[in-house]
Amino acid sequence: MEMEIELKLPYNPSVSLDSIYNILGNSFPECENLREHSKSGEFLRLKKTHFVQACIFVSHDSDNGYTLIGIDGSMSGFARYLFGSVFHYIFRGSFLIEIKHVLEESFLT
Repeated sequence: MEMEIELKLPYNPSVSLDSIYNILGNSFPECENLREHSKSGEFLRLKKTHFVQACIFVSHDSDNGYTLIGIDGSMSGFARYLFGSVFHYIFRGSFLIEIKHVLEESFLT
């Protein structure tokens, strides 16, 4: 599955949805942090506002020596209607980049 933002780390089995849940909960206390399931597996949904949210997935590939964190985002159709497609990408994109920076700081330092 291809994500909007992918954070490729050296293989680290301690990187899990639980650890990411705690990190994002501390870094974004104003956001609603939910664990959800889909056909693709378990993921986290971080809701910044009613309109903007991010989905975070984790996968490990011990054979190739990496852990991959995928970050995908969306806005509600109503938000796209209100703000237009340009602002849609700006609002969602900046939130996804904030999440990526927080996770990089947590796992790469």
